[in-house]
Amino acid sequence: MFENIIGQERVVDELEKAVKTGSLPASVLFSGEHYSAKISTALELARILTCTGDKSWNCPCRSCESQRLLLHPYIQLLGSSLFIDEITLCSDKLKTEQPVYARYMFIRAVRKLLKRFDPVLWDGNEPRYKLVAANAVKAEELLRDINVEGEIDDAAKFGNLIDKIVNECRRITDSYNSDNIPIDQIRRINTWARTASDSARIIIFENADAMGDSSRNSMLKLLEEPPENCYFILTTTRKGAIIPTILSRVRVFNFPERSGDDSAEVIKRIFREEGGSYRNIREYFLSRKTDTGQIKELAGKFIKAVLYTKGENLGQVSDFKPVYASRRIFELFIQECLELLREIFGRGEVDAVKADKLNRLFSRTVMQREQFNQSSQLVLEALFYDASGI
Repeated sequence: MFENIIGQERVVDELEKAVKTGSLPASVLFSGEHYSAKISTALELARILTCTGDKSWNCPCRSCESQRLLLHPYIQLLGSSLFIDEITLCSDKLKTEQPVYARYMFIRAVRKLLKRFDPVLWDGNEPRYKLVAANAVKAEELLRDINVEGEIDDAAKFGNLIDKIVNECRRITDSYNSDNIPIDQIRRINTWARTASDSARIIIFENADAMGDSSRNSMLKLLEEPPENCYFILTTTRKGAIIPTILSRVRVFNFPERSGDDSAEVIKRIFREEGGSYRNIREYFLSRKTDTGQIKELAGKFIKAVLYTKGENLGQVSDFKPVYASRRIFELFIQECLELLREIFGRGEVDAVKADKLNRLFSRTVMQREQFNQSSQLVLEALFYDASGI
C-alpha cells in the first residue's frame, strides 16, 4: 500500500494502520502545501478502499485496474485544481519517450481534470458545463486511443494524438474559470453517494476551503450524516480557512513540506529525471513553464518594492500585467513571492515577526481572491499597500 507516496512516511503509516484495523473514519482532511502529495495520497487511498485483492499498487483485481486508469465508477473528484501544468509536463515527457509508466502518468493527469466534469456532478443545461462538455467528451475519446501497454508503432502519429488531447484540455481550462465548489455539485454528490452499490464510494473534495457559505453548510450536512460505505477526502493548503464545524467532523492528516532529498527522490522515481538541481517539486514544475523566468522576475520586483520603497512605487506594481493573465499565473506569482520571503528571512534581512505577518497576508490574499472572485489587479495593488505598511 502507498508504495508510490514518497516523503510522507508518517501520514502513510497512519493511513495504512487505519485501513488495516478498520478504524479509518468516513471523513478525513489532508492538509499541506502544494506538491506535498495530498491528491496522490487521496487517489491511492481511494484505490485501496475499493480493492478486492492484496491492495498493492500492482494488484490485478478489476477494481485496481480501473483505479490505475482513473476509470473506477465509484470515485468522484470535485474542486478547482485543473491540472494543466501536470498534463503539459506529462505530455512533453510522453512525446520524447513512450514507456508504459509515462502513458499512465499522462492518462491519470488528464482524467484528474475530466473527472471534474462527470455528468453526475452537473445539470446538463448549466451554461458553464455546456462550455466545456464537448471538449471533455472529445478528450476522453482521444484518451481511449492511447495504447496503454503495447508497442507504439508510429511515434509521430502518437505525438499528434497527445497534442490533440492537450489542446482539448487547454480549451477546458480556458473556458472554466470557477474557483469554488458550487452548492449544486454538493447536492448532486449527496444523491449519488446514497445510491446503493456493492463497492465503497469515495468523494475527493480538492481545495475544500474554496466554498461559499451555502456550499459549506451543504457539505456540513453531508458529513454529519454520511451514507454507509462512503468516504469523504477533503484536501486544503489552508486548514485555517476550513470552518470549525467541518474540522470537528474530520480526522486531519498533516502533510509537511517534503525535504530537498525527498523532492529529488520524487522527481527521480516518478518523473525519471535527476532532481538534485531543484530545491523542491514546485521548482521542478515551474522549470517546465515557458513563463517561469518572467514570473520569478516580477515576484522579485514586487518583493523588493514592498520591502524597500514603503508603498511609493505603485506605478511599478501596476505594470505587472502578465500576472493578471490567469488565476493560475496569479497563484504561481504569489507562491514565488512567498518563496522569496522565506529566502530573505533565512538570510536575516527580515525579522521573524514581520516575516510571519507578510506570510499570513500573502496567503490570505490568494484565499480572498478565490472566495470573492476579485480582480487580480485590484487584489495585487491592495496587497502592495498592505504589505508595505507592515
